[in-house]
Amino acid sequence: MGFFNKIEDGSRTILLMAQESAGARRKFAIGGVALVVLLAGGGFGLSRYLNAKANEAVGTSWSALSRCMLGDPLAAGEKPSLRFRAIQLSAMTQAEVSRAPANGEPWPNRCAKHAHALRENLVEASRAEKDQKDLAFWAEKLGIALKDDGSYMADLSEAMDQTWAQAAKAQLQQAAATDTPAPPAPAKALTVDSLAATPGLAKSAIEMKSVQAELNPGTNLRILIEDKELPNSPAICTFNAGEQSASCEGLSADIGALGKGFRLWGSADDEADALVFSGKNGSDGVYRAESGDKIAAATTYGGFAAKDGVSALLTWDDASRQLRLVRKSVGKPAVVSPYLPDPKIRVGNPYYDVQLLWNQLVVRGVNRHNELWLAASELSDSGVGPLSEIGTLSEGGVAEKSGEEPPQLSGCRVAKALVARARGERSEFLSFFVQGRWTKPVTVPFVGGTLSCRKAEASVTRVAPSSSDSALEGTISHARCTPAACQNETLKLEQFLKGELNLAPKVLLAAGDLDGKLLVVWGAAEVGGLRMRLAPADKIAKAPDIILYDDLVKQGQLQKTSTLSDARLFTRERFAILLLTTTSGTFALRIEPDGKYAPVKFDWK
Repeated sequence: MGFFNKIEDGSRTILLMAQESAGARRKFAIGGVALVVLLAGGGFGLSRYLNAKANEAVGTSWSALSRCMLGDPLAAGEKPSLRFRAIQLSAMTQAEVSRAPANGEPWPNRCAKHAHALRENLVEASRAEKDQKDLAFWAEKLGIALKDDGSYMADLSEAMDQTWAQAAKAQLQQAAATDTPAPPAPAKALTVDSLAATPGLAKSAIEMKSVQAELNPGTNLRILIEDKELPNSPAICTFNAGEQSASCEGLSADIGALGKGFRLWGSADDEADALVFSGKNGSDGVYRAESGDKIAAATTYGGFAAKDGVSALLTWDDASRQLRLVRKSVGKPAVVSPYLPDPKIRVGNPYYDVQLLWNQLVVRGVNRHNELWLAASELSDSGVGPLSEIGTLSEGGVAEKSGEEPPQLSGCRVAKALVARARGERSEFLSFFVQGRWTKPVTVPFVGGTLSCRKAEASVTRVAPSSSDSALEGTISHARCTPAACQNETLKLEQFLKGELNLAPKVLLAAGDLDGKLLVVWGAAEVGGLRMRLAPADKIAKAPDIILYDDLVKQGQLQKTSTLSDARLFTRERFAILLLTTTSGTFALRIEPDGKYAPVKFDWK
């Protein structure tokens, strides 16, 4: 019995042990379940946390890319490719070290790292699909393109627009504050679309060779257009110093019926009806442009149209082999009188050596000492006054081959001065009629170019093409003259374009004087737009570029080919006019002495 008692006691002990073990297992199982639940909950939270951080990184990298590429957020409807193009136009002007560098990296190359970071963060956030052209795809494509050294002038339109479109689809927005450096300021250039908002000269493309200005300019600008694309051709358009618009009118029907070959080779008061020369040097007739009043039909050496309606011509009479002065008032017959040259000055060929400039008859000839002189006579109601010797010239002109070239004596006039210009073989000479008397001639050390008058000054500006294979060997010369002397500045295009040789001129390179400063306009290579600089001639090489016109934008899209086919620059005392022939018509820009510019509105009478 004792033995069994012992067994019974042992069984109880085993039973108790078994019961305790079962309890422990239950507790362990419950604890395990609790631990699994805890771990699962923690994993879910961790996953959410990591996902949130990845999405935050996506937003941060997108903001950095947007800021780096475009600066401020886009306006509603603004295309990223066009903003990028406008910034490129500014960046092209700048050397690599000055393209808004950040840690030594120029724009836009430095933006590549943000594009790659965006792609990596999209992958981390599980927002990139393999073999899909999603945001990650375009960000990577953009990043690769931005690493290229030429990205500051390359067409990245597709990658830009697709990247921003996918970002909008992903509801990404640029953060208001970011420490990413901004790009250069975008250029505010006109396009063919913005030009078309103002009535232009013509809705078709007019060739600039069919446009000519007065040989002897005054304060205003008159241009004569003879082009089949102009409905009212031939016509004269006038740009006044104080008006933003231009006034245009077709020539009198009597003149227009003569055919082609008209010239504005006379001189006229700003308020006068200009003279139109038909045929060779007026041999088919010289007319008042608006009235059609015919003054004479003869070889003519200059003319003057006064605001009171009186016209004067110096003509050649083949029968008598003499010069004649023809004067005519509106509605009255012409009065013809012989002009007997002063024997003090012997004139060779009147075509080269005689010119009527407003009310001054200017001649170039040899005196009794065989010296070459410039002289002038004043035109009055009674005819031509006595000849006054102005001064000696160191060289004479050169006979032209065709006889169709402009006269070798010409001039310009503003309120304070009339300037006579005599072209020589290697130099030119300017004399000023100021306060009732002529000054001794001063020398311009080159031949050719555009003459401009301003106050009691005159300038001659010449663009000379290169004589070598390199276009950069061409020169721009600017002679600024007073009655005392001329100051000349000449620089090669290589000097002018220092730091931006990739923007060498294409389509146009023109220059002129505007308010005593040198104005240079050029079409910059294939992608640089139409640019200008306005500064004193000795500072023009360091002056900033002003981008006037982006020729690669049309209908809100970046184009592969230029919308600009031709251009022409005219300068006057207080303004300049730039004519543009584009794929959407012919337009004009008016440029002010402070560098401001705007499209010109054309009004037809």
